[in-house]
Amino acid sequence: MRSPLFPLILAALVTIAACSQIGATPAATTVPAAVSCADAPQLRQRAADDRLKSEASRSDHEKIVVGNRAGFFAALALVADLKCKVTLVAADEALERAFEAARQGEAARSMYARAQKWSEAAYLTTEVSAMMIRRLPS
Repeated sequence: MRSPLFPLILAALVTIAACSQIGATPAATTVPAAVSCADAPQLRQRAADDRLKSEASRSDHEKIVVGNRAGFFAALALVADLKCKVTLVAADEALERAFEAARQGEAARSMYARAQKWSEAAYLTTEVSAMMIRRLPS
């Protein structure tokens, strides 16, 4: 025989589980405000970690978003490496646009917006690295 409290207990458990999911958000990625030569190893590791997370994910949406984020951090690691050889104020200014796109990607609610903004951030960062490569000494 079922207890008359069983439906009440079940309803309470479902409500608690649902409420705990409402406020849950994915772990925020820390978008740096600037990069230096010393940041390159940490950024490369972050890109590798995100790439592994993307490959291990069962969600196609997460694979795309995290893969785009990995591309951003890989491109940022390249910029950090280049900062060891080239000082270019224009690169720092251009990198601000990439950081802003990354912050927007981090804060976006829709999967499409997150993926698009992380991709934009990676592209802008790649443009910065190209700018810096042109300034490398011969």
